[in-house]
Amino acid sequence: MNDYSDPFYNGSGSWTSILGWNTSLLDTLPDSDSYYKAATENLDGYSIVPGGELEQFYLKETIGNTSEAVINFGGNISDKLFFGVNLGIVSIWYKHSEIYSERAVNPGEFQSGFSSFRHNYNYTTSGTGFNLKAGIIYLPIAGLRLGASISTPTWMYLHEEYEEIMESEFTDGYSQWIASPLGTYDYRINTPFRWNVGAAYTFGSVTAISIDYESANYSRMKMIDDNYTMAFHEENQAIKREFKSSDIIRAGAEVRINPAFAVRAGYQYYTS
Repeated sequence: MNDYSDPFYNGSGSWTSILGWNTSLLDTLPDSDSYYKAATENLDGYSIVPGGELEQFYLKETIGNTSEAVINFGGNISDKLFFGVNLGIVSIWYKHSEIYSERAVNPGEFQSGFSSFRHNYNYTTSGTGFNLKAGIIYLPIAGLRLGASISTPTWMYLHEEYEEIMESEFTDGYSQWIASPLGTYDYRINTPFRWNVGAAYTFGSVTAISIDYESANYSRMKMIDDNYTMAFHEENQAIKREFKSSDIIRAGAEVRINPAFAVRAGYQYYTS
């Protein structure tokens, strides 16, 4: 059942400001219900001024990982045409935590009696996705190898969880510890489609040359909320506007001087 008195889900303020109000770290100005001052600030006539010296502490920790399991199928026809298909199953996990606190060096300098406060913010994203990769290699004549491959977008399904905790202490013995609800959000991300073609030729057992061309259209990336089609409209428009296709060219050569020694050289070109 929806509690319409819940300020976290039915109020107009951010969760941080709601926590600040309910821990008495924010208060309205005298004779006003729309202007505020912090517990670390004093009133000097009609002016808001810093209350006194503060010791501040900030800690941030970010950890995460990405992994992929692959199911592969491949074969060849007459040792001339080789083909393979990969089904990739991707999983990600990411955690971001922040702690910020302030302590009054001399609490007597603060009109509110402020002593200390602490704010914790925790955010986690987890999800899974899948993609397909397919490629072929063709050997039309001795020494010549032609190849091509495609990589579909990775279709990622992501789940976010976030929460905030705030605590305060004052010199009159008043203290508060309040936690927000556990917020959740589900959405999808589609990564770019990629394709590649290449060729390589060997001159006997002495020299080999190769060239590859790869392209990815980053403007086709997309963020999707299945419950609200316009949720990421601005972000997706920015992706289309700012991101372009990226072209990659790789070329290389190898010359074998003797059975134990070879010289290699390569060149790569990336567009923005």
